[in-house]
Formats: sequence, structure tokens, C-alpha cells
Amino acid sequence: MPLLAVLALLCIKVFSLGKAYLKAFAASCLTILTVTFTGVIGLFPNLIPSSIDPRYSLTIFNSSSSPYTLKIMTAVALVFVPIVIAYQAWHYRVFRKKIDPAEMAKQGRAY
Repeated sequence: MPLLAVLALLCIKVFSLGKAYLKAFAASCLTILTVTFTGVIGLFPNLIPSSIDPRYSLTIFNSSSSPYTLKIMTAVALVFVPIVIAYQAWHYRVFRKKIDPAEMAKQGRAY
């Protein structure tokens, strides 16, 4: 994983010099992901290691939710995520028009 991070970092320079900016951006994203995953892989299975005693560390296994909690949260997500997406779509539709200063002054709403 660290080797892939270094390779992606070098690709940023190569793509930037070749004026392939979209590829350079993708290489930059890959660099960030691989550096992050390097740390995550290095800590596995610990999420937060304890400096006092390894028994007190938070691991993937002792900090995960119960199956019942996961079922409840799945139901909540299935109900509320579409509501949030619908609200965002409505919000975008309502505020899609640009504000025209002349029209604002004509309507007497300019501050």
C-alpha cells in the first residue's frame, strides 16, 4: 500500500507536466486514499490502541454494534435517506434561478 501511494504521488507530477489535469486530480485522490489505508491497515484490528494496556484498546470486534441496532439503523436509513434526497432536490429547484439586481430593485425588495 505505501508503494502504491508513492507511485500515485509520482503520477501527479507526471500528469501535471503533461497537462492531463483530470488524471493528475485522480492520482491525487488515489494518493490520499492509499496513505489513509496504509494507516488503517497498520492498525488492524485496533481502531484506537490503548497506551495503558492492549486489553483496553478499541478493536473492530469489541466496538461494533449489535445485529439488532444494525437492523434498526438500516430501517431508519431506508426511510430518511430518500426524504433527505427529496428535500435537497426540492431545495435545488426552488433556488436554481440567479438573482437579478435590476429585478430586485424593480420589486422593491433590494436591501
